[in-house]
Amino acid sequence: MINKSNKYRTLLERQDGKCLICGKKDDDLVFEHIIPRAYGGDKIENNLVLVCKRCNMLAANKPFKEYEFVNFLSSVLEKSNLFRNVNRETLISSEKHYRADIVTELIESGKWKRLIIELKSFPTFTSSRINDIIIQLNNYRESIKEEAKIVLAFPGMLTQKDYDKFRQNGIEVWDRNFIATTFKDEIKKLNDSYFKYFFSIEVEDIPKEKRFIQELNLIPPGKKEWYIYQKLIGKILDYLFSTELSTPISELADKFEINRRDFILRNYSSLEFWKYLRERYLADFIVIDAKNYVGKIKKEQILQIANYLKVHGTGLFAIIVSRNGEDNSSYLTRREKWMIENKMVIILDDSDIEKMILAKASTDSPEEIIKQKIEEFRLKL
Repeated sequence: MINKSNKYRTLLERQDGKCLICGKKDDDLVFEHIIPRAYGGDKIENNLVLVCKRCNMLAANKPFKEYEFVNFLSSVLEKSNLFRNVNRETLISSEKHYRADIVTELIESGKWKRLIIELKSFPTFTSSRINDIIIQLNNYRESIKEEAKIVLAFPGMLTQKDYDKFRQNGIEVWDRNFIATTFKDEIKKLNDSYFKYFFSIEVEDIPKEKRFIQELNLIPPGKKEWYIYQKLIGKILDYLFSTELSTPISELADKFEINRRDFILRNYSSLEFWKYLRERYLADFIVIDAKNYVGKIKKEQILQIANYLKVHGTGLFAIIVSRNGEDNSSYLTRREKWMIENKMVIILDDSDIEKMILAKASTDSPEEIIKQKIEEFRLKL
């Protein structure tokens, strides 16, 4: 245990009572190791700083497994007087062999109502994943013989459009804020320190993130506003990834000034996903283009960015950020470049960028969207 009476006071005075990362005054700062203990970092004063709990969670960025989340939420429901008969991994249809993560009963208006709860440990989802989840939960509803409320529980936040999509399909969403506020007293009674810590962080007050989303929605697609859009995407990339990667390098061309890319992010991160990109796609650098097109990305844009990708240069991984996704010629060209030249190009649209901003705001991993995009592309081949 670190001796707060000496080291804590020294660091608190040195940092003027402020979080070293976000700069906010906070009466409840915690220790953060400069060199992580997993990599040999010690508890000595020179390897310690003080950060707020929010920034500490961002730095830790510890994912949890789905079964851990199921165990946590089950324990929470068991401690609540509003629920009874909490069962995990329950068979809800012998014909289809569907198993729900949690089946329980909730008291509403003096009557007990059955709840079927599906849990996902991901903090955010691509549009394709959301459609898959809705299909899965609608299948659950059709397979059961009695009336029940269908619930999706996950430890993140959704865009308003995604919340509306679940609501239109009769699916109740328990997101991070809902779980933290609804079960605040029950969570306090648990012995699990990480989940108590995770669900104690306030994620509703996110003015910077809201401004990013508002600005993005206000910029009209088209050539006239291309520079404003590109500049905003640069700011968003810096917000999302500067801690783990780098501040974006803008408007970088190759030696012969033939190929010019909007942004390059240095990838020297030790985190598992970014390390995987380096090892699998030789992505020492992440190449990113921002296209403020009215229409969809086409074949030509894939060929342009693919020309910049070289084994002995930036590597073989790139991202195109555009307003409205891609057409079939773009997809087929991406497929060809991957299968023949091992070059991986993914497309992010406005919805993906918004999801990543919200994930970062709630101390989760914005790169989860990139990960899912790669998986969806490769699994459909």
